[in-house]
Amino acid sequence: MMEEPESFLADLYRREYSVLFRVAYRLTGSQEEAQDMIQQTFLLALSQVEQLSQHPNPSGWLMVTLNHLIQNERRRMRHGAELPLTELLHTPAHAPELPLRDLLPPGLSPEEQQLLIWRYEQQLDPSEIARRLGISPGACRVRLCRLLQKCRNRINALEKIF
Repeated sequence: MMEEPESFLADLYRREYSVLFRVAYRLTGSQEEAQDMIQQTFLLALSQVEQLSQHPNPSGWLMVTLNHLIQNERRRMRHGAELPLTELLHTPAHAPELPLRDLLPPGLSPEEQQLLIWRYEQQLDPSEIARRLGISPGACRVRLCRLLQKCRNRINALEKIF
């Protein structure tokens, strides 16, 4: 039997928030936008908690959902209303974006870093990455999943230190 939906989501939130935040911040360039996107991701998770609890990779579901929400927001902003010039002059600029390599946890090999850069910075799909690596798309997805888990473990270990 499934644990309580609130408990399932709370545990998932505690486990995944830091990784989701790093990715969302990298993609949005703003702490506030990153937090908003994560909140929207978990609202969707709440609305689909039964299916998510049965999903073979809830962490991956969250990451894909977060990425889709951010991409949708980017499209919406591109096609949104224009701001008057006076508002643009008073709008603060975003903080400079950090390269993904600078946001990755320490201890990843150059090959692992490249794999993450291809997927999340260059936004290549797993089939293209698989082609570059000479492996099957399924093997690529498994490699990415294991690498994300490795990143989570390293980040969690760092959080315990600090």
